[in-house]
Amino acid sequence: MKNTILKVGAAFVVAIAVFVITLPTIMHKAGLHPEYTGETPQLPAGMRALIITTSHGVLNAPNETTGDPTGIAISELTHPYYSFLDAGMQIVVDSRAKETFQ
Repeated sequence: MKNTILKVGAAFVVAIAVFVITLPTIMHKAGLHPEYTGETPQLPAGMRALIITTSHGVLNAPNETTGDPTGIAISELTHPYYSFLDAGMQIVVDSRAKETFQ
């Protein structure tokens, strides 16, 4: 009985490992995260970049708690971040609420 449990557990761990390793390929084949094959722009080295994100969970008026969901996909942040970083640019990521600028 103990050997059977160990074999099933080992098979489960191997199956999970294979799935995790093949997940990027599965996502690309499904079209969920296609690779960019277009022209890569040349970015100026020594320049600064500001990437603005949101710190709000929903898009709403002041003092309201409901509204349309907001946010960014991680690739919307990481793609420009690493492109700017590879170009030698200084990067600032900011998500301050509007009130902090007043």
